Amino acid sequence: MENATNATSSTAPPTVVGVQGKFDLEGYISNYSAPTKITRLLFIIKRCPELANEALPMVIAALKTGENTTQYAQVFEEFGPALASLGITMDAGWVGSVDKQAEVLQGKLENQLSTAQKTAVSKEATRLAHTNMGDFWYSRGDVPTALKCYTRARDYCGSPELTRKWCLDVIKCHVTLEQYHSIGSYVAKAENQESADRRGPIESSKLKVCSALAHMHSRGTSKDHKNFRFAAKAFLAASGDLADNFNTTIAPQDIAIYGGLCALATLDRSELTTGVLKNPAFKQFLEKVPEMSEILADFKNSRYASMLKNMEALKTATLLDIHLSRHVETLFGLIRNRAMVQYFTPYSAVNLHQMAEAFDRDVGVLEKELAQLISDGHISARIDSHNKVLKSRSVNIRSSTFKTALETGTRVAKESDAMLLRASVLRNQLVIAAPKKDGAKRGNAPVQTGH
Repeated sequence: MENATNATSSTAPPTVVGVQGKFDLEGYISNYSAPTKITRLLFIIKRCPELANEALPMVIAALKTGENTTQYAQVFEEFGPALASLGITMDAGWVGSVDKQAEVLQGKLENQLSTAQKTAVSKEATRLAHTNMGDFWYSRGDVPTALKCYTRARDYCGSPELTRKWCLDVIKCHVTLEQYHSIGSYVAKAENQESADRRGPIESSKLKVCSALAHMHSRGTSKDHKNFRFAAKAFLAASGDLADNFNTTIAPQDIAIYGGLCALATLDRSELTTGVLKNPAFKQFLEKVPEMSEILADFKNSRYASMLKNMEALKTATLLDIHLSRHVETLFGLIRNRAMVQYFTPYSAVNLHQMAEAFDRDVGVLEKELAQLISDGHISARIDSHNKVLKSRSVNIRSSTFKTALETGTRVAKESDAMLLRASVLRNQLVIAAPKKDGAKRGNAPVQTGH
């Protein structure tokens, strides 16, 4: 049996992360249920070995609440010595019992499917049989086989509601397999079935969140970060009614952090105000993560040192997040750069020492970052390195003023001519008759004049 949710996840980055400060692993992982709970724990173990002794017992406990005996055995194969040092040994009796029950259940499901296909009395019976087989293999950890079973159920979905359910089943497999490029088409298919009102807020929010994850993981150029903007928009469209109804994939805290960071990195100031800070649905997610609320408020109120400090406090959790870790440095860099641009915009010159104090950074480091922003065209300025001053590029004010005055004069002259012409037409009661209807003789429209 091919196991797509094995312990050796291909996405686990080789970079090792050290825990800065206190990280409440038990509180963090309690937000999720299988299979993402197990996948996230294994990711954390590989990403931060110092948490392995705390995380491994949680992995075993979570696995024993399910039916994925293959992954259970793989964990012991990979982490056997560490588990033995914790006094944890493989429960062969549990493995045998679960495998035996699964074999019996598989036989029953195959008989149901065979009967449904032979009789062909009801499309619903066949759809249900394929779906049940998909659920069985998904619970056993064989996600590719589960995906095949779900796919076969497509032709037997007799209503928009069943089609949407089918789309969500397929999407959960692609998320588990990390095939994010395939998710968008199924989200679109589900959303096209009926209006959002008919779908309900929870189902609609699940689709929005899946779409956001797909955008987050989509690959763009190093200069193009539109995928983060699309992800932000999708996360912000999720309803607070979703709550923890999707914790097999994502928790409310994740929506707040993912959506907040993507929004800060890509949305302009007005969009942040209306779409994030004044969004009642998203506020329900932000209530779960006060740190993210503080970061957003700091950015809005130009408290950049406090914002960067709160971001740093959140960094450990983001680096240990299975979806966000690969984007942390990019997103944090984008947010920091946008804050610098926002800080400098109102001024013609800024003292680098004062700016460094505002951003709680070394002047030398700040100077290099500003030089990169100037090189990338984000700031139109030059750096006086000797005097440590950032100056806006000089503009010929006299030339600009004359140009503006000339354009204004030309516009006023045209508007005056138009007003004089209109006044003359009205004074002489000049009327142009409308053209005749089709079928009437075509010719010059008669002109009527007054006295």
